Amino acid sequence: MILVENKEESVRRATERIACSSANNITILQCSVGRFHAPFNVGICLHGCGVATDLVLAKCISTSASFVVSPCCYGSARNVHSVSYPRSNAFHTAGVEYAEYLAIGHAADQTEVTIEKSGQGRTCMTVVDSDRCHLAKQSGYTTQLFVMTPPTCSPKNHVLIGQPALPQCL
Repeated sequence: MILVENKEESVRRATERIACSSANNITILQCSVGRFHAPFNVGICLHGCGVATDLVLAKCISTSASFVVSPCCYGSARNVHSVSYPRSNAFHTAGVEYAEYLAIGHAADQTEVTIEKSGQGRTCMTVVDSDRCHLAKQSGYTTQLFVMTPPTCSPKNHVLIGQPALPQCL
């Protein structure tokens, strides 16, 4: 197993946790996901902040790897050199503009139970994650969107799962 992490603090924590466990098959690489080029079958991303979720999805799709991602910090998503928003043809065809997408992402971060608009925030999370699922589907994936339970287990408790469609037998 290879753990790819860009943040030094997260690498330090992972190293400590691995040392306290009985796991002996984990290699940690401190680098951005874009600089990771080894083959892999499944990409897992927990609390991928903003564009990090989409960078992991892009890496998985480009290598035909399955994915399990739990997005976070929706309002931090911004266009970068290899990722632009909205992600899918479906959202482009629907006429969703970049500025609107940023507003939806910002609203998606308003999900704490104590906030009056938390229901709206959850709806906006679903909109953004639906765009991500549409992108994977247009790349030949089957996808599912789940909500972790209990809802308090994570501030943003969505999980997107995708796998490349199996080739049809003739």
